[in-house]
Amino acid sequence: MIDRSERELRELAEVDRALSEMELVEAPIRLSAAVMERLRASIPLPHFRLKWIDYFLGAFAAVMLAAGFLVTQTLPPFFELTIRQEINYWLIRFMLQPLPPLLLLAALVVGAGCALLVANMAVRVIREEDFSRRRPASQE
Repeated sequence: MIDRSERELRELAEVDRALSEMELVEAPIRLSAAVMERLRASIPLPHFRLKWIDYFLGAFAAVMLAAGFLVTQTLPPFFELTIRQEINYWLIRFMLQPLPPLLLLAALVVGAGCALLVANMAVRVIREEDFSRRRPASQE
């Protein structure tokens, strides 16, 4: 009894042989133009649409920038001086007693991981990949 895969291999070999022996003839110009016109008509162009999250993130960023600007412009001189002293204190403390190397390494690893995640998502958005769950090929 011939196995199904052997039978398929024989059929594919026959198809391959027939295709290799066949002479290639150029398609008529009218045919390719008509086919391309049908393809252009059947494929809809993607529409650029803003969703609620786009508006929300833009508004949130604008509010945060405005709040930061207002806070820095409306601080009394005493608070501004206190904040500068605090920043200088922590800078000097960091210079004199740096973080342990393992903590610094962990921060670098986490930062690199976040950068890779953002880069991956940017590439996927640029490629316009579908973010929905994909079904395995056996279920399609």
